[in-house]
Amino acid sequence: MFEGRKYIIVIVGAISGNLTILDADSPEAAEYYKREFERRGLKPWVVSTNRGLHFYWLSDVELSNVPKPSFMQITNQDAEIIARVKYVLAPPSVHPSGVIYTWAYRDGPKPPRIPVSELEGWLPVSPYKKSRRKPNPLPVTDDPFSCLSNANREFIHRGAQEGTRNNRLFSAACDLQANGFSLYEAREILLGAGVGCGLEKKEILSTLNSAYSKEREPARKPEDAGVRRVPPFVRAALWARDHTWKRMEWTVNFPDGTWRRYAVTAQTARAVFGACIHRAECDYSDVFRATTREVAELADVNRDTANRALQCLVGHGYLNRCGYAEFSHAGLYAFTREVLQDGDSNTITGSQSTVPFLQQGKHPYLTHDVWHRSAMAKSGKDIYLCLLESPIPLTQSDIATKIDPSSSTVSRRLRKLKQFGMVDQDDKVRWDTIILMPESLDNVARACGTLGAGQRRRDIHMQQRAIDVTVAILRRMGKATPG
Repeated sequence: MFEGRKYIIVIVGAISGNLTILDADSPEAAEYYKREFERRGLKPWVVSTNRGLHFYWLSDVELSNVPKPSFMQITNQDAEIIARVKYVLAPPSVHPSGVIYTWAYRDGPKPPRIPVSELEGWLPVSPYKKSRRKPNPLPVTDDPFSCLSNANREFIHRGAQEGTRNNRLFSAACDLQANGFSLYEAREILLGAGVGCGLEKKEILSTLNSAYSKEREPARKPEDAGVRRVPPFVRAALWARDHTWKRMEWTVNFPDGTWRRYAVTAQTARAVFGACIHRAECDYSDVFRATTREVAELADVNRDTANRALQCLVGHGYLNRCGYAEFSHAGLYAFTREVLQDGDSNTITGSQSTVPFLQQGKHPYLTHDVWHRSAMAKSGKDIYLCLLESPIPLTQSDIATKIDPSSSTVSRRLRKLKQFGMVDQDDKVRWDTIILMPESLDNVARACGTLGAGQRRRDIHMQQRAIDVTVAILRRMGKATPG
């Protein structure tokens, strides 16, 4: 596979358990950091390279890359930190100089885990912080691009993430053309933004030529200039909060004449839609990435269930498919007009009551193993959270009205919740929650046989991610076929 094992690479970052590598690229730097690790009692794995040493360890959080110029400026050492979205050659790879990478020290099945606190002060380490929201709204006044839409101004000023950057570049170019900017001006404006988010110059110029090949309409109407609209994920959450969720079915006909029927429960459809809202919030974009693995983890379902729910949501017109990300081939989605029209407002009024969706995956009770289908299930979670957020005890009828399951489902779940001491009944009419500590929730999940189910699913997804990335790299190298 690797032509006599000449080129074997290891990918750093979250996909490899926050694997971090210090590349000491000279004998002096290698010897210095070897002594520093030993002096502090730290034992990272060590690889002998063509010019120095690589030090491998697992961090407690994903760290930021520190390229060689910045590293040398801070420490005056010829080294760099490789911590995310990169790779290095691993033993027994052969360097172009002929040197074979070998292990100088390796103890145990995995590199040791070293907390950031053990490295601060002598290594320029810092946790990687992904921007999940706009830091501040872009100013409209005194901005030469105030005639453009907020999304296109956002791209010009801050770029875009992989998977959306091509679409964002084309949209910004069309908006510039529609507002009277020449092709030459558009090149001056967008070339830096495109290169800054990883696009090649040739690809950027080709996109601009395509955008300027015909007349375009401005993305922002004149009467909308200067107006900041509610983000799509908030409008989707407003819609989802008031939507009556029901069992969903959808049949897909394939070109070869075969067909397949997909079906999910109302609770699953609601949970997966909430996961999509969370993904849209993370990307802060009209078009967001939503792989079945990410959705499955956020919605606490397996991959097949997540896929069925996404098929149904697309089929029923709640989501639009928008292609695939360039390298990872992850699915790209956007909320449809039907979802966004009800929340199309110029204010954020009402968005504070969308907690069940905007907090998907953040509430401490939402992702626990106790809500596995073999334990309390999603309907039990909805009932428990409904009671938890209510200022007063509720009757069974009140609960059914609020979360919309059948009366028999509410009755059955309340009995099971009461059996494990998670709810209590007041005068045999009204119900209220008994707030449990995480240890108590673990005991309930253990009694139901579901403790650790979520972690096992995440471990499987991590392995699948590693396989997918390896296949993608091999395809780029021309050593694997799509089959």
